[in-house]
Amino acid sequence: MESNNTTVSFTLPSWSSIGPLFLAILGFFMVFTEINCNGEELASLTGMDLVTGSESIGDEEENSDANIWAILALASAAIGIIVYFAAKSPLNFNLILAAAVIGLASMVALYFDIKQQADNEMKSESDDGDGFNLDTDLSIDVEMKFGYWFVLICFIATILVQFMTKSSRRNRVE
Repeated sequence: MESNNTTVSFTLPSWSSIGPLFLAILGFFMVFTEINCNGEELASLTGMDLVTGSESIGDEEENSDANIWAILALASAAIGIIVYFAAKSPLNFNLILAAAVIGLASMVALYFDIKQQADNEMKSESDDGDGFNLDTDLSIDVEMKFGYWFVLICFIATILVQFMTKSSRRNRVE
């Protein structure tokens, strides 16, 4: 009896390597996080607000320090796109993959950094300056919104697409 070994393979369009990175950059214009105090919204920050250090609280515009993790995530997406167009070599895969992994790690670090900043702010608000902590019923809640999760998923998608592209190239060579 003869066995038919049929291999099904597919190739992704060439732009699929960087499509999610383009989307990640667009995601920085969406709301990343919302800060609430006792259920009332204090601030809503986009990814670009975190990158530039500007935030709007109510009707007021304030400037604060830019978040290094947001900057690194945005720069990673931009560098991945630049590498795609600038370097047409076998090294291209590794550089885009590295940019996506750095972007993903930066987004995870951003999550923990924002949560830590909220906790620190809560502690500093309850200290009256004399070393005594005031008993306050303030509940500061930080909620990560769609924009944050969208960008995080875009970096994951870039990593997956890079591996799928690499494995499909390897199958064509064999």
